[in-house]
Amino acid sequence: MKDINRISLSNVFHWIAELMYDVRRQEDAEAAGWCARLCENLRGAELFAESDGLDAFISIAMGQSVNENENGGGLMVALAQALMMNGYSDFKVAIFETLCAAAQWPSLKGRIAGSGVLGVITATLLSPRHPPSSKALMVRLCGLLATDSLEAHC
Repeated sequence: MKDINRISLSNVFHWIAELMYDVRRQEDAEAAGWCARLCENLRGAELFAESDGLDAFISIAMGQSVNENENGGGLMVALAQALMMNGYSDFKVAIFETLCAAAQWPSLKGRIAGSGVLGVITATLLSPRHPPSSKALMVRLCGLLATDSLEAHC
């Protein structure tokens, strides 16, 4: 991955747009994973959010379909999937990993927490069908979203 601090802003937006194309059209877990790596840096996370990537990932986590031609069903479908599926696909895990990486930043935490994704996280934790690795990711994400940030008070 390129060093985000050494490339121009327009190149970053272009690169994020390419990643989002792969995510949306192909449900590419690797591209979604790159978005998680991007969000490990505050500047990268804010650029990801500014390019509407964060909103798209929240929508996918909340049950919206990646394909524009399909009806995703929304929150009720996401909750049913969380309770009934035998674990998430690599793509869906990468979506939640990206949300977890972005949630560490106080400037983005409220957006994610306020989206309603905590319901999907809770349903995943309550389901006996998800593997421990998925549940650990959800506990980490829930912990980030449910606790206060020291940086927000300084």
